[in-house]
Amino acid sequence: ASIQKGNRVKVAQGIREGDVFEYLDDTAISDPNPSADDNYLLNQNYGDEDLWKRVDLVQQQAPVKAIIKDSTVTASAGNVTLDATSTQTIDAFIFAAAGAVSGPGYGISGAGTGAVNRIAVLVDAHVENSTVTSKSVSLKAEDSSTVKAVVGSVSLAIGLGGALTASVGIAKGKNEISNEVKAAILDNSTVTASSGSLTLQSTESASIKVVTVSVSASAALGATGIAFSGAGAISKNVINTKTNAYVDGSTVKASANNAHIDVLASNTATINSKIVGVSVGIGGGAGNGLAVAIGASKAENLFGFNSGGSPLAEVQAYINGSSADTG
Repeated sequence: ASIQKGNRVKVAQGIREGDVFEYLDDTAISDPNPSADDNYLLNQNYGDEDLWKRVDLVQQQAPVKAIIKDSTVTASAGNVTLDATSTQTIDAFIFAAAGAVSGPGYGISGAGTGAVNRIAVLVDAHVENSTVTSKSVSLKAEDSSTVKAVVGSVSLAIGLGGALTASVGIAKGKNEISNEVKAAILDNSTVTASSGSLTLQSTESASIKVVTVSVSASAALGATGIAFSGAGAISKNVINTKTNAYVDGSTVKASANNAHIDVLASNTATINSKIVGVSVGIGGGAGNGLAVAIGASKAENLFGFNSGGSPLAEVQAYINGSSADTG
């Protein structure tokens, strides 16, 4: 039997035992050696996200919340402040190296690295079905999540005395931030700033900073030397964040003269990606020499990307179905 696009596989044993993956490629895979006793599905590279997607996990955002719910809060001589702040950080360094020396004969070397880093946080400051009265009111939700990653591989092969050498290096990294930042007054709440201003502010400044490097070198020296070297570096970086500040189905008041109601949402997320693929081949000797070197690199940097259509990123500040009074 073959595995078609959309089919799912549950791993029966090994370090991924119990994990379930869906096959994504259009080209079916089948057992290359049906007569053998081993199960070919145990030898698949389930870490290759171009071919397989894990489907037995449900992503759930880690919560950072400051909430007033189903309550009455009165601070006649003071201020009410709700602050929810997230500063999640991933700092990753992944490196692999391989080397081979032969003479005469064959020298083959290969090194590969891969890293996947994800941050998903719900940053939430809101008033829900409550009455709040104070001199001033401030609701702030802020996120400055950061992913810093360095992924590298180095491969070296040297052949002496009429040798054939080959060296291959691959480095692959994926980094993703999928946060929701929200400051809100909702569900029939009444919020009054008696002598100051009322502010709802939602701020997103997530960043991804990544360096992906792959270096491969091969040298064949002797009577006749043939050297092949290949290096590839792949980096995919995605920021899908929702940043909202809003009043919905509620009443908000800033009673004093010259007081104001501010509903603010901003997103200054950034991606800084550097990717390098270097390949060197040297072939030489008393006779003929042949050297082949291939280097390739690929980078994808995406904001709000969704292959299904609707954008996954949004920045909104609004008042809906509510009453807002100043002065």
